[in-house]
Amino acid sequence: MLVRTANQLARHGELHLTPTIVEQLEQISRATLARRIAKWVQPSAKHISADKRPSGS
Repeated sequence: MLVRTANQLARHGELHLTPTIVEQLEQISRATLARRIAKWVQPSAKHISADKRPSGS
């Protein structure tokens, strides 16, 4: 599944695929991928105080 998606992205110019990357995508397990994604830093929502919010009209 990952290789197919990567190939589609490469065809549309969104990703540069090398044979090494394709090989790695073919070998990575779902569990390893899930662990790696879980470590990514999630952007936090920014609080905007009520006096700085745009008016509704």
